[in-house]
Amino acid sequence: MTLRAQQLDHDAGMALARCADAADRAAGLAGAPQWLAAAATTLGQDRLVHFALYEGDAAAPCGQLTLERTRADWRSGSPGRSTLVWPFAELGFGYRPRWLDGVPRPGWLAAVAAARPEARLELRRTAPNAAAELPAHGEQTAGIGTWCATAPTNAAAWLASLQGKHRRDLHKYRRDIAAAGGLWRDDGSADSNLLDACFRLHRARLHDKGTASAYFAASAEQFLRALAREAAGAGLRLSVLQLGERYAAACLSFVHHGRYQAFVSGWDPNQRRLDLGRQVLFHQLLAELDRGLVEIDFLGGDLAYKREFGLAKQPTTDFVVHGSGLATLRAKAVASALSIYRMARRRVTEVR
Repeated sequence: MTLRAQQLDHDAGMALARCADAADRAAGLAGAPQWLAAAATTLGQDRLVHFALYEGDAAAPCGQLTLERTRADWRSGSPGRSTLVWPFAELGFGYRPRWLDGVPRPGWLAAVAAARPEARLELRRTAPNAAAELPAHGEQTAGIGTWCATAPTNAAAWLASLQGKHRRDLHKYRRDIAAAGGLWRDDGSADSNLLDACFRLHRARLHDKGTASAYFAASAEQFLRALAREAAGAGLRLSVLQLGERYAAACLSFVHHGRYQAFVSGWDPNQRRLDLGRQVLFHQLLAELDRGLVEIDFLGGDLAYKREFGLAKQPTTDFVVHGSGLATLRAKAVASALSIYRMARRRVTEVR
């Protein structure tokens, strides 16, 4: 049956989001009510566009999703055009509509495109099970993947599933931290001082590596702090390691519908001997697995330690609806020009 999308005001949209999230237990954190509330705090309510999804002429909605209002950049071929994206799309993974009966309908993307024909849709990092049918002038491509694993029944079962060397290393460095006088502090209240330490250590780690992070943006950090406050007392997991008078490592994670996701971690580059990058995650997982988890998710980035923790890459999907044939052609022309430019730069670099 054909779906239709109806735009809601903010209060009605948030109320429906809460109902849909409670009903659809398979949905992830990205796009959950806590996520939307944090986005509204950071961006303002007027930047969010809420939709109820209906089957045909049904009076009651069957689904819900919320998008963020923005403007297309020059890479789109339509710079400045009104565009709808997933809220804080650069931070989340596994976005999709939430269904009040838990049953996905493939017509949601076409329904939103029909409801907002003037807007370009750029829905990246969408969950692979979103099952969207492409509307006219729509494109679907593989997105950046996330590193996940189905959670074992408890911490002992998870440890038994790891390779012996990795399991022994995790235990060794945990003992080394204890011998060095390290004290773990776990906070569920979104303590501002501990969040300060977490982001400070994150920046220190990446500056030491000479790399950047999406979390360096002021709006990204503001959003994650707001998300921590929204999840305080429930899904927030904030752990900090104290060595002497200083914080040496920290990890900001969230658990939603039994799915653990590690968002921000950092550590003192001067404490490499303690393998703190793995240890902050190991500390949280030891506690969390015994509480019962559905999934472990370390988000994007192909790094060796994720395999050592038993994770494997899971796909996401990117959907773009250009809105017209001309807009599609412009986007393809820009993409082709960018491809030629990058190829030329690689050749110049190789010659040098």
